[in-house]
Formats: sequence, structure tokens, C-alpha cells
Amino acid sequence: MPGLSVNFAQIALRYANICPEKVAAVYRPEQSLDDVGHRRRLTFEVLETRVKRLALALRKAGVRRSDSVAGVLSNTPDAAIAMLATNAIGGVWSSCSPDFGETAVCSRLEQVQPKVLFYTPAYRYKGEVRCVLNNISRIATRMPSVELLICMPPGCCLEGYSILSVAKTAPTGVNHALLRDFEKSAGSIETFRYETMSMDDPVVTMFSSGTTGRPKCIVQGPGILLNQMKEHSLHHEVTEMSTMLYTTSTGWMLFNWVIAALATGCKLVFYDGAAIPDNDPFRLINIANDESVTHFGSGAKYYYALSQIPASHQKVLPKPPVSSLRLVMATGSPSTVDHFDFVRSFFGRGVQYASMSGGTEINGCFALGTPWKPVIAPELQCVGLGMDVAVFSKVGAPVTSERGELVCRNCCPCMPLYFQDDNEHRKYKSSYFERFGPQIWAHGDFASITKNGGVEITGRSDSTLNPGGVRIGTADLYQVVEGLEFVESALVTEHTLFGDNRIVMFVALRHPLLLSSSIEKQIQHQIRSRLSPRHIPYSIVQVPEVPFTFSGKKCEIPVKRILQGREPGNREAVKNPEAFDSIRNALWKKGLLQPSASSTRRVAAFKM
Repeated sequence: MPGLSVNFAQIALRYANICPEKVAAVYRPEQSLDDVGHRRRLTFEVLETRVKRLALALRKAGVRRSDSVAGVLSNTPDAAIAMLATNAIGGVWSSCSPDFGETAVCSRLEQVQPKVLFYTPAYRYKGEVRCVLNNISRIATRMPSVELLICMPPGCCLEGYSILSVAKTAPTGVNHALLRDFEKSAGSIETFRYETMSMDDPVVTMFSSGTTGRPKCIVQGPGILLNQMKEHSLHHEVTEMSTMLYTTSTGWMLFNWVIAALATGCKLVFYDGAAIPDNDPFRLINIANDESVTHFGSGAKYYYALSQIPASHQKVLPKPPVSSLRLVMATGSPSTVDHFDFVRSFFGRGVQYASMSGGTEINGCFALGTPWKPVIAPELQCVGLGMDVAVFSKVGAPVTSERGELVCRNCCPCMPLYFQDDNEHRKYKSSYFERFGPQIWAHGDFASITKNGGVEITGRSDSTLNPGGVRIGTADLYQVVEGLEFVESALVTEHTLFGDNRIVMFVALRHPLLLSSSIEKQIQHQIRSRLSPRHIPYSIVQVPEVPFTFSGKKCEIPVKRILQGREPGNREAVKNPEAFDSIRNALWKKGLLQPSASSTRRVAAFKM
């Protein structure tokens, strides 16, 4: 789009000029609904004023066009203000969740070398307040590019929290400020002007999960906002009458995607905490009802967890549980038929279920919902408007009703500008344009386009199973196995021995069950009858839990590396890395892993 100049923040905040008194953002933390002192509401006028004030303060502090600004923050309106203020003056925003460890944060932010680092000193999760001051101090020490640390007020009570205790986290020579004091340094906002950006200017840096190595550093331009507005307005009918609550963290692309919805004039509800707190499993549902939410979203894993709450506990909810609700969205992993059935029965038949699939790389979707077509489980209703999405066979031919590689055959404004420190775009090209040529984006999803024009995602193509030369998506197995009442979660991967591909399944059973021959037979019977004999695992291994990334995706490739006798990869990129140790120990006990003659190497070996 040559010659087009825009500003992400200016477009996102445009309703400050249309309807300034309209509520733009609401903050609802994990605390009880009765704790009204933690409920904060900001109008569009107040939101824009704070963005401008912070943007001017950043300018005074020396932040210039294309400078990097980062945050280690919870999902709060303050985090959105920091992002928008950075974009307003032409800066490039990056963020991580405060539950990321030191290594996970540094492996990402060290690549962008931020000049300013926003942080929260603590966060709440499942009723526990977790202080991260020591972590922030170590992170700032490892990044000499940081000239200024800005402390955001925590969204929870932190005992002993004071400016003195926070200031001690700053390394020698690094300036430090509390957000409220820093904003006051801005002065008058009357003369503020947004920095206009071309479509080739960077505005956001995203990071891949990093489960198998250093996270890819993906630089994106203002085109992501145009695509996100299309998805909100045209695909999901978000308007100024809408209220959206989407559970996310600042380390997930959904954080940016949700903020873009402000451009429609809708109200955003920011939630910070566990999706299902132990003492209040319907916390999100109650907030959605209290705030008259029309558009509700979460990872597909949330709806599965919700479905496991005993029906007797659901009697406390009204029918329907959220009377204002029109659309339920899900992403993060493929939605199964069971997900669709549960959402329809729980929220009501009149509520649309929009399963979405896209990626961090485009900060948006390749396939998602539409108000103009029926919902058919387990399909994503349609491909994104303006995106030439297809499914290719192994030889690069488009196919319908047949599984293959999800591709996009045209350029899109949401494509990355480049990868950081990627000479001649080699990493960029090898990641997406190596499989089918320089004009075809191969996304890495194993999928099919149905006769209805919908899309069915069956897993990542790099984790696709191939027993006997037949490609099988992992989502098929998850749908069957995780639908069994005694299975908490499952993970499947493949091991190749002497040219023979064998499926290995790891299952976490509901406490206190143990994997018996009877349970194994039930699993095998369900797989055989609902899928095929070819889908039956060579071995089923019980583990306490399966590993997930911070965005709720199963770590199939790292587990496959363990089976190959290798290290799983970057443990800091995983929410529960101890699961890797449990998997390795379980494999040894079952005789599927044997230590080699060298004590420093592990070699995978199946019993023949």
C-alpha cells in the first residue's frame, strides 16, 4: 500500500472524538466480584488522554521513532495504555507476561534491545500473589539497552510494596519511575501529534513460542491493525454496541488483537488471573454476565476445563449463564466436536461458536467465524476475507475435502515485515516460503477445506503422525481420548525406529486413577471404533501432566525430541517444564528409553 500513512494508536482511539464519554475499558481482576474497589472503568476520552500523556513523557525521556519499548506486564488497561503510547510516537512495542521466567523474557527482549521497560511488581494467580521484583531486577541487569524502568501499579495487593522497595530493583545507572509520577512529567497534551507511519514501518514485535530453540523475533507493521479491524468488524460483527472479554496474557498475540477492537468503539473487559480460580470456577462467566458481554473468547482448553465442572455446581448459574452473549470465540488449539457441543449446551443454542486459527506471525487469522454461515462442528466457518487460503497436497496442488498443508497464495497487509537480525531474510523465507516456492506462504498447519467452504484444522504439520505412510492429525486423537471421562489431558507424538513410525500417547488421568490394562483397552477400543486401527498408539504412557506453552498449546515437538534421546529445548518457554522430566522418567520405567553407554547421552530405543 504505497503512500499510505497511518498510526495504530490514533485509529484504535478514534472513538475519543466520536463518543468521548463512552466506556472503552474495564478492569476486572481475579478477586471476588464483591471487591468493587478493584473495578476500574475508563472512557475513551480518559483512555486517549492517558495515552497522550504517557506518549509525551516517553518522548521527553528520549524515545524516538523506531525505538524499542517493552513491557513485562499483566493484562490490564495500563498495559494497553503503554502499548498505545509507544505506538503513538512511532515506537515499537514488545511484551511478555510476568509469569515468564528470567530466561524466557531475556531470550525475547534481548533481541529487540528496549530503551524503556515497563513492569508490574506482582501478579495474582489462583488466589496467590506472586512478587516478581527479583526477576525484574535480573532481567534489567542482563539488558544494558534499558535506560528507564517504569513500574506499573500491580493489579493486586502486594504487602510491603513501596517506591523504595521497587527502586532497589533498578541496576546502577538505570533511571526508575512509578507510572503515575512519570505521566505527570508530560506537561500539557494540547500540542500532541501522532507520529504517522508508513506500512513498512515497524509497530509491534512478536515472538514465537521458542519451545525448540530461541524464539523467532517477528517484526510487524500497521497492516496488522487493518486486518484485525476486518476480523472484528466483518467476521465477528463487533460494533460500538459490543462488549468483549477475551482471556489472554500480554505474551500472546491475542493481547494486540483485542486492543485493536477499540477501533470499533466496543468496550473491552480486561481480566487478569486464572481462568478458573479454585474458589470461583465460574469467575469469568460471572464477570461476563455482570458486564453484559456480547463477545467472549478464550483458549479452547478453557471450554474443556469448564465442561469438566460437575453439573451440580452449574446450578448456581442463571439460564442462560450470560444473557447478553452473542458470540463465543476460541483459539490456541483446534476445537473438537465436544467443544462445539458443550458451548451450545452451556451458553445456549442462539450463541454462535467461532473457532479461529491463525498465528503470531500474522497477528490475526487465516480462518475464523462469519455471521452469514451455519456453524458446523468441528469446522472453522470460513477463510479470512481478502486472503487466498487453500490446502495443498504434497505435490503442491490445491485439494478440497482432503487433508494437506494450509497455505496462503497472496500477499496480505498482516504479513511480517521481517525477522530481527535475519540477514537477507533467510530465516523468514525458510520458515514460510521454502515448501511450495517464493509466492506461497506455507503456515505449518495440517488442515482440510470442506465442501461447506469451512476449514478443519487437525494439528501442526510438523507434528503430524505418519504411521504406515498415512498422515494423521493429532487433533483427531485428542478429540477421542480427551472425551473419555477418566482422561484429564493427552499428548501424542511419533517415534521412528528402523523406518517404522510408531505413535506414542501420553495420558494424564484423573486423580487418583492409575493406567491399568482395562483403561488401556478402553482407550484403544474408542480409537479403533471412532477413528481406525491405524490410529491406535504403539504405547500408552501415564504421566502426571502434559507440557503446555504459556498460550496453552501442547508441546508435541519437544516431547518428540525426548523420544529421540535429545533435550526437549527451551524449558523457559513452557508453563510446566517439570512435565518433561516426568515424561522422561515414565519412558524409562516403561522401557521406551534406555541410557546409552555414555552417561551424557540418552538414546531412545523401543523394545522390539
